[in-house]
Amino acid sequence: MKICHICYFAARGGAATAAMRLHRALSKQGEDSRFMAVVHENLPDVIPLGTPRKLFFMRQFQRFVHQSYRLAKSTNYSGHTFQLFPGGLVPEILAQHPDIIHLHSIVGEMMSVPEISRLCRHARVVWTFHDGWPYHGTEQYHIPGTVPRYRDGYTRSNHTDHGIDLDRFYWNRKRRHWLDLPLHIISPSHYLAKEIRESVLFCDHPVTVIPHGLSCEEFAPGDRHAACTRLNLNPNADYIGLAAVDFSNRVKGGDLARRLLDRLIKENRKIIFLVAGIAPELAALQSTGRVRCLNMLSQQEMKYFYQVLTMFFNPTRIESFGLTNLEALFSGIPVLSTNQGAIPEVVRHLQTGYLAEPENIDDFLYGFNYLLKNRPRLSENARLTAAEEFSATRMATRHIALYQKAAICNTEKNSSKE
Repeated sequence: MKICHICYFAARGGAATAAMRLHRALSKQGEDSRFMAVVHENLPDVIPLGTPRKLFFMRQFQRFVHQSYRLAKSTNYSGHTFQLFPGGLVPEILAQHPDIIHLHSIVGEMMSVPEISRLCRHARVVWTFHDGWPYHGTEQYHIPGTVPRYRDGYTRSNHTDHGIDLDRFYWNRKRRHWLDLPLHIISPSHYLAKEIRESVLFCDHPVTVIPHGLSCEEFAPGDRHAACTRLNLNPNADYIGLAAVDFSNRVKGGDLARRLLDRLIKENRKIIFLVAGIAPELAALQSTGRVRCLNMLSQQEMKYFYQVLTMFFNPTRIESFGLTNLEALFSGIPVLSTNQGAIPEVVRHLQTGYLAEPENIDDFLYGFNYLLKNRPRLSENARLTAAEEFSATRMATRHIALYQKAAICNTEKNSSKE
């Protein structure tokens, strides 16, 4: 069976990383898996999508839709996706003659809403919803405490922002083109699946929950002293890991990370925040020795990054899965995170980590102390639980079963039409 994975990025962001791991796990099991991406990063196992001319227009269209969306004056602080303009990529995808087309992160004006409809009606399509954009207007997530328009429909009466209701325009466009869309939906978590089933757009579609998976060879516990040497770090220091985060990004909890850091420094805790990536907001603190940023880490270096940690900190407010949490658990590192979204489906509270109330810094501090006191037990639980429940082999096997089901359903539909 030939499977074509379609994603804007090949190696940037959680959705692309998860999609690439699935592609490689399927290939390892002998499936004819192809990966097609617009931003292909020159990876040898990625088929480039789009011509230079198409990519030029995609960038121009991205600029236009983001600038025009300012008219909405949206208070939704999650990211926004539009897919207003055609990317012209459908013929390239169909030219691969795949048995299954597996959509992942469709962003960057690579494929318009009508083009997605056309693709679904001309091929067998499976789509992993990595966030909530497909069933919202432009919003990638529903903000807790706000009106769930994805569930009630985008009407004039439930519009609460002060600008033009562009989300209603985009949602109605989806409703018009995606009515009775022949599509098999995958959700990486029960949290996201619940929202999909409650949505007006996809309440009648079957949703299969298949969590992301990892290979035990990709992330695993290791010699901490050797890992510190490779990354030029002090093996006698206690490091709290943090993925690079924009501190103005409330979805990823950047403000919470800064507040906890300030609190720990105020209490003179002898810890160092170790950031995987660039964090310009922390540049001033690096001179104090309490923050260390590791820029441009390779995949192999990310393995060492987790191995040197005392714990991993992920303060996200909204999460459809939490791939960095899973990487930490596979490495035997307990996780300090929030009890929001899909986080509790990956991190077991008091068993493999501590899940705090997101607005309660005292709760985060209590969790920090709890992880320090119980680290040996939590580390052992983390590795065993992650390897048992989130293996790449298990993920690939469940996808293959769904692909076979999608192929059978499509064949039966075609036979009934005849």
